[in-house]
Amino acid sequence: MGGPGRDHVNGDEMTFGEMRLREPLRKRPPDHDHRLACLTCAQPAGDDLPIFLDHKAAIAVERHAASDLAVELGGVLLGKECVDPAANRPYVIITDALPAAHYENSQASFTYTHDSWEAITRERDRLFPDADIVGWYHTHPNFGIFLSHHDLFIHKNFFSQPLQVAYVVDPINQTRGFFQWKGRTVAAVGGFHLTAERRERQALARAADELEGVRTAPADVSSPGLERELITMMTRIEQMQAARAGRVEPITMAIAAGAAGAILGGLLIAAILMFVQLADRVERQEQTLAPLAAAVDKLADGQRLAMDVMREELNEDPSLFAERYAAAARARDQAARRLEREREINETLADKAKDLETRLTALAAEHQSALQSLEAAASSRKEAAELKARLEKAEKLATSQKKKLDQLGGWLDTEPGKAAESLHHELERARYAAYAGWGAVVLLSLGLVGLFFRARPDDAAALQPPPGSVVKEAGP
Repeated sequence: MGGPGRDHVNGDEMTFGEMRLREPLRKRPPDHDHRLACLTCAQPAGDDLPIFLDHKAAIAVERHAASDLAVELGGVLLGKECVDPAANRPYVIITDALPAAHYENSQASFTYTHDSWEAITRERDRLFPDADIVGWYHTHPNFGIFLSHHDLFIHKNFFSQPLQVAYVVDPINQTRGFFQWKGRTVAAVGGFHLTAERRERQALARAADELEGVRTAPADVSSPGLERELITMMTRIEQMQAARAGRVEPITMAIAAGAAGAILGGLLIAAILMFVQLADRVERQEQTLAPLAAAVDKLADGQRLAMDVMREELNEDPSLFAERYAAAARARDQAARRLEREREINETLADKAKDLETRLTALAAEHQSALQSLEAAASSRKEAAELKARLEKAEKLATSQKKKLDQLGGWLDTEPGKAAESLHHELERARYAAYAGWGAVVLLSLGLVGLFFRARPDDAAALQPPPGSVVKEAGP
């Protein structure tokens, strides 16, 4: 849907799916497009998000807002989230507005439901398949332009994309304004831009005048339907203002009196129930306090008896009080010393606990080192087992070769073996003789080559004629 992920209902609660951030479209803003005309409403601040609202979408929102001035209405804003490639600045284009068909509203609240999201999704897919949900709008009839706690909850949970906006319209006071995300907070936007195609510049100017409260002559209005809707809206405003001034119809007074009577009756019933519950609670508390009062009286009697006994003893022997006081002081001193010893014991135990904790940490480190050593030993044992297996294999191979050599040694002692050994020696001698012959041939060839180059006359001297000789030129 362009805002939150697909929501769903679980029982009576609406839950939200995974949030998916859209990648803004990189294109030049409408105020740099020669095919479009732009007019500014109010005064946008330098750090405000540029918002470009199509004048047809603005008129659609105003018409929806004027359709019912008694309760709040709302819907979603469709368009594109973009980034200016030249200035690398984000902005929002709002091309259409889609009113919510299923919702919960009252005079001071507007709430989307699961059915409203489903209806909005279907209508968006049917009418504007290429548009994204770039924000929402709702009305505040005679309440002003702000976002309540409930509105902020809707914006944070349904329209949490960084470039999604909220549009609030007060159809009675004829005020309106946008809100944008700034970090994790939602802030008001100082102004916005109305856009239209250049051939619709007159309609754009009229829409801007209507939004800013500039009255135009009836001759300048080319849309009779829009004029009738504006007149109807102004009539409703006058009726509501007259009602606030005291001109209330009898049926309204009857409804108000009935509502007041119902409220008073409800308060009376609630007061009676509260008094009944209070009396019941007082009776239960009296039943609970009765045993407690008896116990207090019994304790007071015991204390009074002890005081009387002590008074009689003190009257008989005044020194008895001093002895008891001294005994109590000694008992107090003994208790203080015992407490001090216990405190010292606790401190000693705490130091021992710290020492044990340190030793436990050291033992844990040693245990870890021992585990590592054990793992290394296990690895070495595995390698040793592999080496042992290879050694055993080599020993078996050596034993087999030895057996073969022993068999060959016995065979050499036979006549065929001796003949083969003699033939082997002869072949060795022939090979050495061949090596010697090859070496002699190589040396002889090198000698002949050296003699050839040494006995060769100089080429330059051979080409010079002998002195005194006459060189005859060949005839033709």
